[in-house]
Amino acid sequence: MANWEKILTQHPSMTDLSNTSHSTSRYLRGDGTWATPTDTNTNTTYSASTGLSLVGTAFSITSGGVTGTQLATGAINHPSKLSTGVVSADAIDSGAVGASELNVSGNGTTSQFLRSDGDGTMTWATPSSGLSSVNNSNWSGTDLSVANGGTGSSTASGAKTNLGLSTTSNVTFNNIDSNGNVFVGNSLTVDGGDAEFYNDLTCQGTIDSQAFQGNGSGLTNINNTCWGGTDLAVINGGTGSSTASGARSNLGVSVEKCDWQWATNWYTRFGYYYYPNSSYGVSTTDWSTSSATAKTSWAASYMPPFIAPYAFTLKECFLRGSPTSSQTFELILKKGTPSYNNSASATSITNVSGGGNSLETLSCTAYRRNELGSSSLNLSVAKGDILVPQLRRTTNTTSSTYYYFRGVFSIVGERSF
Repeated sequence: MANWEKILTQHPSMTDLSNTSHSTSRYLRGDGTWATPTDTNTNTTYSASTGLSLVGTAFSITSGGVTGTQLATGAINHPSKLSTGVVSADAIDSGAVGASELNVSGNGTTSQFLRSDGDGTMTWATPSSGLSSVNNSNWSGTDLSVANGGTGSSTASGAKTNLGLSTTSNVTFNNIDSNGNVFVGNSLTVDGGDAEFYNDLTCQGTIDSQAFQGNGSGLTNINNTCWGGTDLAVINGGTGSSTASGARSNLGVSVEKCDWQWATNWYTRFGYYYYPNSSYGVSTTDWSTSSATAKTSWAASYMPPFIAPYAFTLKECFLRGSPTSSQTFELILKKGTPSYNNSASATSITNVSGGGNSLETLSCTAYRRNELGSSSLNLSVAKGDILVPQLRRTTNTTSSTYYYFRGVFSIVGERSF
């Protein structure tokens, strides 16, 4: 009986087995023979490649070891392949996730949607139907057309054109109520309504008086350049006339002409300024007091040449007569307002000639009648004001010889009652 048959049919002992042909490197095969195993060890040495770490006989993935080049397209195709939080935001390369790969499960609200901004980014956006108001900050459309309640323009000039308006257009208002300045490029007419202006009204055209038939009490500034209506009636605070005589008549005011005149023997010498005697005033015909320069003040101790007995408007001032020598003469008139409260201070006097220093400068021939002065004055003179006339010759100013102008000095005014 063969040894292998004995093993299969009997219970062999270690002696039976040890007496067979075997060694430590052989094994008993099923056919009852001993065989030596085929050596499959190729003695190959393994090493860790990019992204892997080999410690002993164990391979592992290093931190950051898996990059785009280690994953083929579609390598991870199911949510169960990645645990929650495994992939962070900085682990996704730019452009690695497109719009089709987005699966937003949080953030935003139920009324919002994820919208591409057109620059590679996505934002939560609220549909236009969800806006509670539209203002300058969220308006991104074209200019709202006139048909939709807009102006169809983003400029004031364009809006006026689209609305059929211009600076010369006529606009009708039933009532005007303005707290700011009002500028009217053409004419202003308020037909029977109220016109209330609480600041300045400027009009390049005309303002019809009809504008003030309503309530215009708030208006603060109307000037001659923008008035184009009829004369404002007395009952509305006007005069009802465009002439001074008509205004006086409508207001029940009368005007009386007033005038004063004095005979004089007016001294001249050198280039001095001579005026009525400071001690006797115009009570003497010799007006002989002089000053090297024109008087700019009148001392309290001087006799005033003229003190206004009442308020009036000075209209004319003349010296009429003839000189004793052919000379050029300059006539000056000055006005001052003295203090009558036991004052010892001098009164300042200023020119009333309306621009220049003198009423007139005139070359006169000896012993021939001449007239120096002005008939175009319009100076208000208050009760108590003083007037000081002064005369000098502007020729032969180095001569000490006296030359005289003999005549009548007069002033003419108007007084209202």
